Amino acid sequence: AVVALAGWGFTALRTNGPSTAGTAQELRLSIPLPAGLELRGPLAISPDGSIVAFPATDQVGNRNIYLRRLDDFEMRQVEGSHDGDVPTFSPDGQSLAFALRDELVRVPLTGGRPVGLVELGGCSGISWGEDGTLVYSEGVGSPLLRIPETGAAPETLTVLANDPQAYAHVWPQHIPGTRKLLFTAWVGGVNGGARILDLDTGEFHPLAPEGNADWTPPARWAASGHLFLESGSGLEALPFDPEAGDRIARANTRTVLEGVYNFGNWTRTQFALAPDGILAYVPGIMRRRHLVMVDRAGSVEPILSQEDANARLTGRVILSPDETRVLIGNGDVLEVDLARRLSRTVIDADGVDHTGMWTPDGTRILFSSNREETWAIWSQGVAPGSEPELVLRQEGGVWLESIGPDDSILFSRNSTEGKTDLWMLDPSGKTTPVVATRADETTGTLSPDGNWLAFQSNATGRDEVYVLRVGSGAGPTQVSTTGGEAPVWSPTGIALYFRRERKVFRIGFDEGRLVGEPEMVFDAPNLLTGPCYAVTRDESHLVGIQLGDEAIPDEIRVVTNFFDDIRRVAGPGSR
Repeated sequence: AVVALAGWGFTALRTNGPSTAGTAQELRLSIPLPAGLELRGPLAISPDGSIVAFPATDQVGNRNIYLRRLDDFEMRQVEGSHDGDVPTFSPDGQSLAFALRDELVRVPLTGGRPVGLVELGGCSGISWGEDGTLVYSEGVGSPLLRIPETGAAPETLTVLANDPQAYAHVWPQHIPGTRKLLFTAWVGGVNGGARILDLDTGEFHPLAPEGNADWTPPARWAASGHLFLESGSGLEALPFDPEAGDRIARANTRTVLEGVYNFGNWTRTQFALAPDGILAYVPGIMRRRHLVMVDRAGSVEPILSQEDANARLTGRVILSPDETRVLIGNGDVLEVDLARRLSRTVIDADGVDHTGMWTPDGTRILFSSNREETWAIWSQGVAPGSEPELVLRQEGGVWLESIGPDDSILFSRNSTEGKTDLWMLDPSGKTTPVVATRADETTGTLSPDGNWLAFQSNATGRDEVYVLRVGSGAGPTQVSTTGGEAPVWSPTGIALYFRRERKVFRIGFDEGRLVGEPEMVFDAPNLLTGPCYAVTRDESHLVGIQLGDEAIPDEIRVVTNFFDDIRRVAGPGSR
């Protein structure tokens, strides 16, 4: 028992007492991750319920795929899985497929190096069907794609143009024993929705009632004959027959599990359910967040909590020039008064709005929004009663990254190869690429004088921070060497900050030269990932978004015979 608890334990939390004849005992078990590891993406469970697979990062940002057998105390790192994500088991449970940087790969569970199957431009879901095919999505702008499990050129399964307002088809799931497949549509406006596809005809339809096709949250099928709907930090279920073609009614759903971690649309609610009813899930509530101020000694001063603002507190944190206010994305865009610790909505969401930034003269706020079918950049005056105006829209979507002192706008967009590039919109309305390669260039930020661009790229196989002179034609200079993301300039431009996991590093910058080596200056545990922080002019404090302790995904829970819970709460299933 001591070894089990001290090691990477598989600890029984509760049983439901002695089993009765013909009824298996229900167990609730906990798998805490080793110190320093943190879950970073969707988990999977093998068809027989014996193995859990998941991506996790260590303290320096290295992400790998790990396997944990439920009859063992030890975990195993999948060979060659550095930067791997979205693990998916084969129907026979003998192999694992996952996204590995720019490839979809497979590897036998007995060991060996991953074998490439097809090039990827991103990955938002993989499903391995009983028919020997893999269905996957490349994320924003992608339909569902299919390849044989041995690899080949991809076949397009869905057409975005046939799904009004949809800008991506993601998270596919084969329904065993049928020729049906569930997936999620990301749409312009407030919500996405669940869809069901007939693999024989290629036709699909929303699961919501006619005329109300957008409200249905992402859905997953359970072999008990139920449909799971993801609802915030919990799971709802209702009986569902995938062959009947029925639409579902929200009034018929019942909550079967609460407190399930959710990374958001990009990675879904964190649970996996085996055909025999063994459930694996990550506990926690990601949305409990706080705006805080952190000094270099590590002292944390709370400014605003999610509950105070009824806010999700997500996206970039933009500090005003006088350092009295910040803008934060929140579904809406919030302005927070740092001294009074009060927030107000300055951009009302008609869709999802985020990444609000003041223009250099302070008269307008630019922001990204999907309020009209696709992600675009909008502008709205700060004066009361101002209406939003469209600034830039392009096929596939564009996202605001930074604003230069001359009102130039740095934005990101997807390339035809599915990669993310950085572009510039100048004051005359002309757009030109700034960094466009076969790698992903994201999280760009212009220096205060507008002459330099810092960004992150996965050109080396993992995210690193780079800097280049705008318009010079010269190549970028690599800033970080052991992993880095989310660069942020100091307000004076004499230093560049970047993140490596929860720590924030600083490197000096003088007339285009990097000065010294990166130095860790802010140890900010629980800091939300991404560019969710800003640094004060004197560089003594960081203003950022911090997760609550309960929102750190460092545990997996397992429930056996979960079908009994579903049937007890939601009623008998269709099977």
